[in-house]
Amino acid sequence: MDRTVGLFIALWLTFAAGITLVTLPMLLDHIANSKSQGQLSGFDFVPLGILVSGIFLFKYGRRTGKAEEAFLLDFIQTTLEARQEDRKLLGLRGTVENSPLQ
Repeated sequence: MDRTVGLFIALWLTFAAGITLVTLPMLLDHIANSKSQGQLSGFDFVPLGILVSGIFLFKYGRRTGKAEEAFLLDFIQTTLEARQEDRKLLGLRGTVENSPLQ
């Protein structure tokens, strides 16, 4: 996982957890006293939903990325082997430098 993606996920989950912890006591109070405070609305569960969706996205991204790792390693190995074969076929030795046209 790229460093910036990891940082974004950490910031997102920290923000979502903070908002959820701040609003959770109000939500629980509203659920416990729903008859005296009125009906629950979908907006009461938004912070909790943001936190759960962030965790779900993190887990889903890791799971889908596992299959890509083996594919990418195989692709890199095949590419490097092909480049070495091309060098042998062309009779190249060492490094090749381009000189400017005159």
